[in-house]
Amino acid sequence: MVGEIEVALQLLTPREQEILRLRFGIGDRVHEIDEVSDRIGVTRRRAMQIEQRALSNLRLHAMRIAAAAAMAPAPPSGRGARLDVRTLADAHAGRRLRA
Repeated sequence: MVGEIEVALQLLTPREQEILRLRFGIGDRVHEIDEVSDRIGVTRRRAMQIEQRALSNLRLHAMRIAAAAAMAPAPPSGRGARLDVRTLADAHAGRRLRA
């Protein structure tokens, strides 16, 4: 799961990655928004805006991947197409999804 989180974070800007890592305790403890804003040198309000934008971007990418997976042909085994974070990264990079 840690690897999947790292792949998903690669879809974001370095600043967005840092804020989410600090806020959600990825690789460290959970930090309050005041600590995050002081650490990156922005106001508390701006840090919250960047955090919300980063989460929105991740949701948007996830929805795009889900839509693309729904259109992908089913694998030969008859099971539904497997959707994982690597697929999310492929779609973000403009690569075609594999069935």
